[in-house]
Amino acid sequence: MNKRIIPITLLLVVAGIAFSQTPSAAALLKQVDDNEIYKTIQYEADMIIDYNGRRYVKTMKTWARQNTDSFVEFTNSEDRGTRYLKKGGRLYVYSPDTEQVTLISGHMLKESMMGSDLSYEDAIDNEGLSARYDPVLAGSGTWSFSGTNRFPDMKFLVFAAAPKDPLTPGGDGARAGLSWDSHWQRASIQLLYCFESPASYSAFDPVYPVDFTRTLYDEYPQGLHRAGFSFKADLELGFTAELLYTINPDKNTGINGLAASAGVDYSFYGGKLYLLAEYLFSGSKSAEAKSAAMPLGHTGSHYLYAGGTWKWSDFSSITLSCLANLEDISFIPLVFWQYEFIQSVVLSIRSYVPLDKDSFKAGKPGEFGPGNSGSNFYITAGLKVKF
Repeated sequence: MNKRIIPITLLLVVAGIAFSQTPSAAALLKQVDDNEIYKTIQYEADMIIDYNGRRYVKTMKTWARQNTDSFVEFTNSEDRGTRYLKKGGRLYVYSPDTEQVTLISGHMLKESMMGSDLSYEDAIDNEGLSARYDPVLAGSGTWSFSGTNRFPDMKFLVFAAAPKDPLTPGGDGARAGLSWDSHWQRASIQLLYCFESPASYSAFDPVYPVDFTRTLYDEYPQGLHRAGFSFKADLELGFTAELLYTINPDKNTGINGLAASAGVDYSFYGGKLYLLAEYLFSGSKSAEAKSAAMPLGHTGSHYLYAGGTWKWSDFSSITLSCLANLEDISFIPLVFWQYEFIQSVVLSIRSYVPLDKDSFKAGKPGEFGPGNSGSNFYITAGLKVKF
């Protein structure tokens, strides 16, 4: 039997309104929002997770402003330093292991947060009930709600970055630009522009046979212009499309200045099985291409990535993936397995096999073949302990 306990103070408030006058549905719904949303709040909390007879306790400190902005830092030993920042309708995660910040978007929003029953989508739900519903008083003691349209969350950002050698008098190689992005509940669009000033320093590695008398200034004496577009949607199927176009005023860039990708992802069985497929195009003069400035860049133009992750539990998973160059038919299948056999101790094994036509005596070596990788088989094992 399920029982609902209503605080007596709330009953008195509602009863007082009922006896004094007939309230509007909007007034009632606003009162609910006012009781749930704080102007500012700071607190410490415990997240207790019971799974398969094991109990995990995660402690955290939280700072929040109304229901739009919040910052959470985990303080328990196995998760210490993990931080979440919610700003408007976006959620960022900082991992102390990789020292990287990740934007949680797309189908990842449906995944479990820290192994709990709370999803990332639950965590970024910003709007109160009044903003999401048009309340209608249907009868005595009964209310019904209908949905309303939302306005997208829009942001504008101006940025700048120092050159590779910040002591260069002319600021050679510096970058500056701006971006605009707009977010809806299940879709987002971002536009980007960036200018890179000409670089007069040499960035050539002596390992590669290049002309050491040339510098990056010879490659783009008038600088580089880059424009980008990104679209993400999370419907029944997560979808992502990104474009980055590089313009060199001194060279006819054409289609070769384009780097683009399009991919889909989906999860099954409550997030236990996650599948991802993505196509990538890299023009010969794009930001991702092989060039004098980046001699280890991509040698082809058409690539395909596919992968899948199966989670036996919140503590064990295996990933199978493959990256392929569709032009020279070279590819790298990879297997990654990890298991947290006791709390805060994780064992992982990673293995991949570089393959190309030459591996089967059927053609020339490829970009991802053993000739470029330097080995025919690769395997590593690791043990990570958090204190």
